Amino acid sequence: SRSSRCAENVQILTESAVSGHFIMPAKKPAPAKKASSKKKKPQKYQRFENLFESRPRNFSIGQDLPPKRDVTRFVKWPKYVRIQRQRRMLERRLKVPPTINQFRSAYGERSEVMKFAAKYKPESPKEKRERQRREAEDKAGSMKTEKGAKKPELKFGIKRVTRLIESQAC
Repeated sequence: SRSSRCAENVQILTESAVSGHFIMPAKKPAPAKKASSKKKKPQKYQRFENLFESRPRNFSIGQDLPPKRDVTRFVKWPKYVRIQRQRRMLERRLKVPPTINQFRSAYGERSEVMKFAAKYKPESPKEKRERQRREAEDKAGSMKTEKGAKKPELKFGIKRVTRLIESQAC
């Protein structure tokens, strides 16, 4: 049946090519559907455990994208961040003598170091003016100029301490 239809189509095409006109072969009507006497029952849906089948992901080139990773470890951090992290690791790993270690932690006002520093704190500008006024009055009242011993004070600051050490003043 199929081969005979193909042969008919080929024959019609060759005839139309010879005559110069192309004529489409006539369409045959579709066979009529049989009327079913039985009523169809509505089909129940099949129950699926999973609607989507899971498949393994493929992370090769041109395939699935890999999951997002935490790449903060591979970031080039600023220099100050790297230095403070390296210093922190060294402090953890090295043993520090107690004499140096006492200055590592921040102290409150009640600690021994702060009490010691409070005894030798430098005079404030107000105290300095009062002291100079007293010295001037003493100088004006008597001809003798006796300079009292200067109260010892705590010197601080890198440049100042370095200069004092170089001049052997401390």
